[in-house]
Amino acid sequence: MSTILVIDDQPQFFEMLKILFSDSEWDLHYAKDPITAITRYAEGDIDVVLCDLHMSEGSGTACLSALRREDPLLVGVIATQDPQNEIALEALRAGVFDLISKPFGASEIEDTLSNALEERERRIELTEPKIIKVEPGNSRPPIRIESPEQYREQANLLEEREAFVRKSEETIIQRMHELMTKEAELEQMREDVMRTAG
Repeated sequence: MSTILVIDDQPQFFEMLKILFSDSEWDLHYAKDPITAITRYAEGDIDVVLCDLHMSEGSGTACLSALRREDPLLVGVIATQDPQNEIALEALRAGVFDLISKPFGASEIEDTLSNALEERERRIELTEPKIIKVEPGNSRPPIRIESPEQYREQANLLEEREAFVRKSEETIIQRMHELMTKEAELEQMREDVMRTAG
């Protein structure tokens, strides 16, 4: 069973998710604030984190950023009522895997969390040392084919890939903002021309 840590200062949000996932393969855990979340995450066994953006004791992005310092393989999802394009850059900088808009449907949150779980498993697989299985009749112990240096190299490669993806997404979002700004300026110019002509 996969585990998810829900971080939200509104307990009713967690209760709603418990009902939603009552017949699923997800095991839900709850933290009402970032400090509780960090303590709970440190206990281990959490696969995915779903965090509200706005909490009375801190933002969701800051919370996920703090958790990610403890676990670079953390996969976090932000739930928010804010327009996603307004918080996308902040979320990317915090290493957020995905954003989901409140209110959301059952299939939407299930798909988002399933994708997050797949990403978690992918990150773990990339950084796990590989073991060569011993053939029957061979008394030699399993051979670890990757040295600590190779292990660190894989971890660094993962971080570099994530940084590249974040940079690419930031560039795309920046271009979107520029296009939206230009569209707004053109619309304003059109309105000014219409007023002048009228």
